[in-house]
Amino acid sequence: MPGALDGVKVLDFTVFQQGPQATLVMADMGADVIKVEPPMFGDLGRVLAMYGPNRLSAYHLAHSRGKRSITLHLKTEEGREIARKLIPWADVMVHNFRPGAMEKLGLGYDDARALNERIIYGHASGWGAKGPKANHPAFDIAAQARSGLMSMTGEEDGGPLPAGVAIADYVGAMNLALAVVAALYARQVTGAGQKVETSLYGSQIAAQAWELQYYMLSNRLKRAGRGHAYLRPSGARSARRTVGRSSAASATIAGPRSAPPSACRSCSTTRASRTPGRARTTSTRSTSCSTTSFSSRRPMNGSPCSKRTT
Repeated sequence: MPGALDGVKVLDFTVFQQGPQATLVMADMGADVIKVEPPMFGDLGRVLAMYGPNRLSAYHLAHSRGKRSITLHLKTEEGREIARKLIPWADVMVHNFRPGAMEKLGLGYDDARALNERIIYGHASGWGAKGPKANHPAFDIAAQARSGLMSMTGEEDGGPLPAGVAIADYVGAMNLALAVVAALYARQVTGAGQKVETSLYGSQIAAQAWELQYYMLSNRLKRAGRGHAYLRPSGARSARRTVGRSSAASATIAGPRSAPPSACRSCSTTRASRTPGRARTTSTRSTSCSTTSFSSRRPMNGSPCSKRTT
């Protein structure tokens, strides 16, 4: 079965990780991705952290699979001319250079739109296209630090730590891929292309929406420790129940028992009975969530899950 982006053609000028991961997502969904690489050694990822007797780069294999490639020297007129000839072919054009870099090469959004009015032009930056740091270089760990993500990571009584994976790159990549897909859908409706922009920094701010909202409401902030600071596995209290033939650990959301999530308007609930080995089931019309609780306590007062409906 063809992928969701089957037939979509992507001209990929991205480097390092945020951009290549975004175009990889598109390739995985069926897009035809042509990766533009510099001559001689190609993309830097080809020679980064090579392993084994064949000296293969796990970094390159992870981010460049499923793509075709072409080498172009974009600092020469000949190379830029070939790139311009590819733009009318493409549905999508993506890069993650610093703001202004592609414009200097004559390959900015206005240049591309003059050659292809339907082009979707994606740009992933480090700190955003505008602002005092717009032209500064950025890498994953710098975005984790400046966004505050590192301040939420680590033991509660320890110092800040980066995540164990390149989370800023990956979240930024997913945001860029989503923005491109949304722009493709909009083009189906309007017939017009557009430019979409994401950034490492902005993506990390967005990824902490819960934590930032909590801080604004409580004026308190704490490191996550060995789990989410505001979502603790009840396994820490050794609360484990067996229901029928299955067993599972529940999770507890920090907060007063009298204040259930307002988004939970109606639930489908399986609740363990006070008699071991037996369970009773309360069924409702589910509109927003499904909850399985393995606590022997009664439902929270005022919780929509405490009301039996037929």
